[in-house]
Amino acid sequence: ELREGEDYQEVQKIISINLLDFNLDFGDEGKPHRCFKLTDTENQNISLDYIQMHLIEVQRFIDILENSTIEELKKNKLLTWMKFFTSNNLKDIE
Repeated sequence: ELREGEDYQEVQKIISINLLDFNLDFGDEGKPHRCFKLTDTENQNISLDYIQMHLIEVQRFIDILENSTIEELKKNKLLTWMKFFTSNNLKDIE
């Protein structure tokens, strides 16, 4: 909690992780993971970097996981977590 006059840089990061069971359409090639930060709508030079919202499109990660090797999984923590969250058999993850 900040007191009056304290700098916003003192605030702890606030991170929201959202697992989506659908793919978003931003009119681009699509990405399995996007990170958004708050920006002032009237002055884009003002942003709050310490508040983040991560959107994880599960189906896109499933497609990536199906083509990933064990070595790739070990190198990428996000892929490892997605393997955990999408697995029907936890013994497959060991």
